[in-house]
Amino acid sequence: MFLADKMGFADQVKKFGPLFVKDGNGFQIDLIYERFDNTITVCEMKYYNDEVKMKVSSEVERKLKLLKVKKGITVEKALISQYGGDSTLKASNYFHHDITVADLLT
Repeated sequence: MFLADKMGFADQVKKFGPLFVKDGNGFQIDLIYERFDNTITVCEMKYYNDEVKMKVSSEVERKLKLLKVKKGITVEKALISQYGGDSTLKASNYFHHDITVADLLT
C-alpha cells in the first residue's frame, strides 16, 4: 500500500497486484490497483539508468487496449521508475502519477 499512499489513494484500494493475461495477445501489467472510487490505476514500472522516454506511452496504450475495463470505470496511469519521465513525457501529461526512487525515499 506504500505506493498507493504516495499516489494519494491508499484509503480507496479494494485490491491490487500484478496482472498477467496469457491469451493470444498476452500482456503483463506490472501493478494494478482496483479502487472503491470506480478507478483503476495501471502502474508501469521501468528500471532504466536514465529518464523514461515518450515511447513507453505506446507500450502502455497497447496494454490498455487489451485490458477489459468495465463501463463507468476511470483508468489512471502511473509510471514508477528510477528517474521518472523525461521532459517530453512529463510535458505530455500522459501519466497521472510519475513516481521516482527519490519520491519513495521521502
